[in-house]
Amino acid sequence: MTRKALPRRRSPRLTHYDYAGPGAYFVTLCTRHHACLFGHIEQGRMSLNAIGDIIDTTWHWLGDHHEHIVLDEQVIMPNHLHGIIFLTDQQAARSPIPHKPLGRLIGAFKAVSTRRVKELPHPPERLWHRNYWDRVIRNQQELDTVREYIRNNPLKWELDRLNPEHRTSVRSPPERRMR
Repeated sequence: MTRKALPRRRSPRLTHYDYAGPGAYFVTLCTRHHACLFGHIEQGRMSLNAIGDIIDTTWHWLGDHHEHIVLDEQVIMPNHLHGIIFLTDQQAARSPIPHKPLGRLIGAFKAVSTRRVKELPHPPERLWHRNYWDRVIRNQQELDTVREYIRNNPLKWELDRLNPEHRTSVRSPPERRMR
């Protein structure tokens, strides 16, 4: 099948929306094949392992490294991360670099966290799912709802569809082999 004959993948992003402009976003990033790489849930609380600690440190690095973003609630789960990112219109006086859109920021986070995880002994072959999910937060009520969802996420892990031990969980696709 030629490249032209392949079906076109639909983008989950809003058409004509400026993801570099000011806004609030609820993002979810999953590990490849939903592998539980970041730690485990114990009595409704997330216990991070070494990889989870790197993910947490790198998430905060993202907020420290990019002056036009503000990080809000976030939670690292065994196989995914939920977070709220505010992109502001604040342009740093000392930096003429234009703001990066949400996708570039997520890409930077994934790249830096992967590089740091690869320094560990026996790192996973691939860390992240190729894409991420986002939702534009449009008002205070949505923001409050998302914050509550994030805070309560570890308490609901047993029911989470991303939990591989949940009977209706998402199953990992078989590995594809390159020919």
